[in-house]
Amino acid sequence: MRHSDERCGHYNRLIEYLFQGFSCLAILLFCNTPASSAVKGLTGEIRFDVNSDSNAEMILSGGNLGIGTLTPAANLHVQGNAIITKSLTVGGGENSSGSNLHVNGTIAYAPNVFSTGLSYITDQSLVLADTSAGDVALYLPSAIDNLGNMITIKRTSDLNNLYLSASGNLMDSYAIVMFSSGNMNTLSLISNGSNWLIMGGKDIENVSEHMYMNWDLEESSGNTAQDDSGWGRSGTLQANYQFSGNSVSGPQNNALLFDDIDAAIEFSGNQISPAIGYTYAMWVKASEGSDDAVDLPPEIIGNAGFVYGHHDTSLRRAAYHRLSDGSLITTQHGSTLSANTWYHLGVTWDGTDLQLYVDGVASTSSSASDWSGGTSFTALHPGHFYGGNVIYDDVRFYTRALSATLMQAIKLEGSP
Repeated sequence: MRHSDERCGHYNRLIEYLFQGFSCLAILLFCNTPASSAVKGLTGEIRFDVNSDSNAEMILSGGNLGIGTLTPAANLHVQGNAIITKSLTVGGGENSSGSNLHVNGTIAYAPNVFSTGLSYITDQSLVLADTSAGDVALYLPSAIDNLGNMITIKRTSDLNNLYLSASGNLMDSYAIVMFSSGNMNTLSLISNGSNWLIMGGKDIENVSEHMYMNWDLEESSGNTAQDDSGWGRSGTLQANYQFSGNSVSGPQNNALLFDDIDAAIEFSGNQISPAIGYTYAMWVKASEGSDDAVDLPPEIIGNAGFVYGHHDTSLRRAAYHRLSDGSLITTQHGSTLSANTWYHLGVTWDGTDLQLYVDGVASTSSSASDWSGGTSFTALHPGHFYGGNVIYDDVRFYTRALSATLMQAIKLEGSP
């Protein structure tokens, strides 16, 4: 074993010369490696097959040490996780700070730049949001899977809007936040393993503040549709309906099946003043022969809503909105919607235009200068049917007109 010991000592000294602070680790690994597992590879390299299974776990090649990779691209190249139990000094010199990580020099980031539309943040620590060409919506990764991770998001343009969704978690108490045009804000967040905590930022607008109600219809029993908006506006199933027996699979877990002419969810509460128009959105799947009307009545049925069915040739696939003079404004989707197919339907009114969305994409629109509902409504009735059946999921109502980008983001949250 004399030659094997000499070879081990030779490479230990080489590693000490090349890797300095990692020499002790390398000596421990190499000298405790059986001679039979140190396999000579190509000229100038040696592979270490600790498990003796012909699959090397480490390699010393061309002056580079690779752990978990056979093609090391640096003096020390680790493919996978590395745990350092004490301190690490980068850039040479002394660890004058005494911290676990001490850098003598600079740290560089490789930021990801997102522009226009909706994007998902995956493993980026620094994100640049370029809103110069249009609204940008970003989804955070799961806070549960990213305990301790920090993300900094910087706007690089003060044009248009930036939306940020917590992807089923929360940012402090917010599900969706917006940064309006006119500023170039920076937002920093850290995950506590359950939600994202806002470490710094300004001019943050909570989109949820404009959410009047949100019935996700996840219940499996009882007749109460719980309100997830935080405002306590739960609805009651009518016509002796119960969730048990009518709860079916939907885009977001459970959904609610209605198959009766008197089926409805009703809520009556305090009047509200829409800040900038309204938005309602929901997932819907209708059978052949259904003629479903979603009505938003301030005082009487028929002031605003959506009709989705296969009977009524004048209003099917159409949003409607009644003006203060009693006239009815409609906007109808240009193509036929298929029976027994999930669609995400949304309608916005911004005080000027009535806009229809199908599957997160803007469809048709019509001018609508005012609303007969005035500034308040007291009830929302999804579900009036004339034969057939309709399945609902994730019903939302906002007291402002949401942007096209945010409508797409809401749709993507539950895409089946």
